Amino acid sequence: MSWEISHSAEAWSNAYANLEDKTQKWLAEACATVAADRQESLDKTFWDACWDLGIDDSNIDNVPNWRWSYDRALSQLADVPHDVLVDEAFRYIEANNTCDNGGFNFYVDTGGFYTVSCDRDDISGAYPD
Repeated sequence: MSWEISHSAEAWSNAYANLEDKTQKWLAEACATVAADRQESLDKTFWDACWDLGIDDSNIDNVPNWRWSYDRALSQLADVPHDVLVDEAFRYIEANNTCDNGGFNFYVDTGGFYTVSCDRDDISGAYPD
């Protein structure tokens, strides 16, 4: 179960600092997950609209799937500077506005696979490096 974020400015600052401590690999994977989730949502919306309009969906196998979208995003993020990935992950946290049950970790992605602690003493998150 997840909660809506309702934390102090200090918790937000701690979360940002903890993102800065994450590895380049962790940040790229988290951002690629968000990108793939967004693409999957767009694909589903597109095919739902086609179905509603009676358009043949026989070519659905040609639509990129989540893994393809993830791998593509991950390769594009390989050379992105660390500070840019930190800012992007923080924007995702702000957009999701979701934390775990108890409010200890902010979700970077909507599924909560990549989280960052809002306590400066605990930088582990749910997915260790």
